[in-house]
Amino acid sequence: MDMNGMFAAWMAMRLIDGSAYREIHKLDFLLEQAGIPHEMASHMMGGFQLVYYGPQGKPQYGSFIQFYGMGAVCSVMETPYSVGYQNDRLELSGLLTPEERTMGLVKGDLTAEDVFGRIRAHWLANGGK
Repeated sequence: MDMNGMFAAWMAMRLIDGSAYREIHKLDFLLEQAGIPHEMASHMMGGFQLVYYGPQGKPQYGSFIQFYGMGAVCSVMETPYSVGYQNDRLELSGLLTPEERTMGLVKGDLTAEDVFGRIRAHWLANGGK
């Protein structure tokens, strides 16, 4: 089965309607397949937030999902208010390039593959296996 078929089966197993928030679910799938720990939760504004903490894992303080700058390496959002939402794209805070940081604190309109590449590179460069 190809990756698209595997993703469709993964979505069906979780009873996720594939018509909305597809990119953030695809990122969740890619990270799970790669064995990269992360958390995903419904966001209070609708949509979802995914957080990656790095190879060191989630900080011991607090049981709630952490945000970028508060223990997380990056936070990814797909909500009705995130940059790129209208095109089913993701908004990323953390893991920005120096050039992107001069433009603001977030980078929007990213695909799941774009964000996965950044997270995977960080994971491998910092001791993840």
